[in-house]
Amino acid sequence: MKPAVPFSADHLNSWLCQFLNSFSVRTLWFYVRIVYQYNIVGMEYYQQCRTLTPSGGFILASNHQASMDIPFLVASIPWGLFVAFMAKQELFKTPFGNWYFSTSGTIPVNRTQLEKSTIKAAKVALSTPNWMMAIFPEGTRGEAGAVSTVKAGTTFLSKLCGSPILPAGIALANNGKGFRPKVRIVIKPPILCEPDETLEAYTARFQTILQTARAEAQALL
Repeated sequence: MKPAVPFSADHLNSWLCQFLNSFSVRTLWFYVRIVYQYNIVGMEYYQQCRTLTPSGGFILASNHQASMDIPFLVASIPWGLFVAFMAKQELFKTPFGNWYFSTSGTIPVNRTQLEKSTIKAAKVALSTPNWMMAIFPEGTRGEAGAVSTVKAGTTFLSKLCGSPILPAGIALANNGKGFRPKVRIVIKPPILCEPDETLEAYTARFQTILQTARAEAQALL
């Protein structure tokens, strides 16, 4: 199913898209802080990341091991920023899902291959002021306590668009069981592909940093 609304800068700047996006982000922001003992380390790197490109666009990328990782990651985003998530295209199959996700600025992704339409939408998001992207580079949920091998899609987009990656590690205590379990987010300094760095080397460096962020978040529980 094609997205109900074409992904474009005009759409991202529309009041309806920004309202739905902001409403979703802020709802999760409050929910996570009420239900969990939620703490973030490294918030200053958000602002640093926004100074690295003319548009301020960047890619927020974290480990992924539970369904709640999406709210946890979204709840770390500072007020005033809008986030374009990459989501599996299966979420767009129902009429409501197609309308809501495409209207709020979500990018449908074919998880078997990176398509031209996805790359085009990513370029639009990263070049639109006050917008960023959020990606789980493992592609699917990894095993508890570890970071699976990250796919090269995140680093490819970063290198192609000249946009920094903001690595974030997420850790959840007791698998989310109990009253207000602890959640810790560790955000590391933004990274960019070096001029002579290959995609493979950039991806390996990014994975190492993501593993470190995840370990540091776990240590804070």
